Amino acid sequence: MRGVPTTIPTALTAARVLLATLVMATPAHGEMVVGDAAIAACGAPEAAHMVCDYRLRNGSAVRTVTATLDEIALGASVLDSYPGPGDRTAVLLLVDTSDPGREQVIARNVEQIGRLVDAAKPYHLLALARFDSNPQVLAPFGADADTIKAAAADLRAVGMTTELYRSAIEGIRLLAQQPAARRALYVFSDGLAEDFAYGHNDVIAAAHRDAVVIYALGFARDVARSVALQSLRRLAAESGGRFIAAAGADFDLPEAFLADPFAGLDNGGRVEIDLTPAIEASVGGQQTVLLSLAGADTVARLALPVRLPPPEPLVRFPVTTPAPLTVPVPAPAPVAPAVAMRSPLETWIWFGTPAAFLFVVVIALVVYGRMWKRRGAAAAAVAPTGKPFAWLIRQDDDSVRYPLSNSPWRIGRSNNNDLSIDDHSVSRQHAEIHRRHDGSFSIMDLDSLNGVFVNDRKVKQADIAEGDSVDIGDVGLRFTLYDDDKSAQEPTLMIRTRTPGPTSGSA
Repeated sequence: MRGVPTTIPTALTAARVLLATLVMATPAHGEMVVGDAAIAACGAPEAAHMVCDYRLRNGSAVRTVTATLDEIALGASVLDSYPGPGDRTAVLLLVDTSDPGREQVIARNVEQIGRLVDAAKPYHLLALARFDSNPQVLAPFGADADTIKAAAADLRAVGMTTELYRSAIEGIRLLAQQPAARRALYVFSDGLAEDFAYGHNDVIAAAHRDAVVIYALGFARDVARSVALQSLRRLAAESGGRFIAAAGADFDLPEAFLADPFAGLDNGGRVEIDLTPAIEASVGGQQTVLLSLAGADTVARLALPVRLPPPEPLVRFPVTTPAPLTVPVPAPAPVAPAVAMRSPLETWIWFGTPAAFLFVVVIALVVYGRMWKRRGAAAAAVAPTGKPFAWLIRQDDDSVRYPLSNSPWRIGRSNNNDLSIDDHSVSRQHAEIHRRHDGSFSIMDLDSLNGVFVNDRKVKQADIAEGDSVDIGDVGLRFTLYDDDKSAQEPTLMIRTRTPGPTSGSA
């Protein structure tokens, strides 16, 4: 491998150099968010801006990037593409040497490691390690190609106990210590594990925390042992990496992968998200930014957690009224009170006016009450009498029924939905139910965080029918076409229970 460049071309402007230097000095190594089509890792917001390292899992280029927070459009600008000047990618090749019966597999792994090393670029910092019960580094990060190939040539299947999960966690710890923008663990294994203290979830938690993706290269000696490859497939899928299975008796890896084994790492780039519009809208605390990445043939969406500063409270300043200026005035001389005589007309005006006003108020209240009753009766007379299309019944002790009276019918946590569910597992705009012209129904996931499940199966869009269970986050519902009045569901049949007899006086 060639040396790693450490300087930035002088052709960049001063502002570009400063921005790139800050980004590379503090890479976005927050907890990694893994989606079906993309992954990202974002640093903590600084001065209302957040920088995220992103890429598509299929390795294709990203054309456009947009970001929103609770339907508020945020500014999203691409800083650079990956790899940029000074970027480094740390890759640890971890080989399972635990079973002496896998000697033929190990010999094939030696050749494949040579292909990976030859395909590495100058910014790839490769290291080689082996594991059985204890992982052992054979070539350190940044070793040249000849050193890594020589160390690989000495690999032998001599161990007995296979501690796959603990060794993977140790490999992630070693990668986290490297000053690199991106990190990946390439595991050569058959998926068999004999760990008792560690498991799958421990590895995934460590990978997300340290932003390490796992590429699992599976080598099963026979069909009976191939079932263990499922553990490798899950590690790759849930860490944002890729699972690649060897084929045939010669344990061949796909030629397309060997020709460009780091394509999944060398795409995407860094995007800066401006959080100012959300902060100005008084949005604060723990929030979720929806990042949309559009490639040539796919659109990937990621829900990125972010904590915003709490909105500043409104400061009220006390208003003080100056004391009035008082001037001493001498008291007037006492005057004897005079007895005034009121006329009969003045007396009637004095006492009759309040009584007349009170009488008018009472009459007005009576008239208004009658008008209100008539208005209520008229409103009741024109109220719609059509019944809903269907109902959703909440699967809890209360069994609350929610009528579906329009299409589309939206479900979410916000108050502007047709059905508002106050539950933190429910997204603000979670799902929509549609009624077709033929009377059938379907449900669609609105890119919710926790998904939509129909009959315990996660769906993006699916038909729903009578009796189907629908899970919105952690809230269980049942779909039905019938209301509470069971008698309204059954037709009335005419039957004869007896034959009329002869009438009185007939022959």
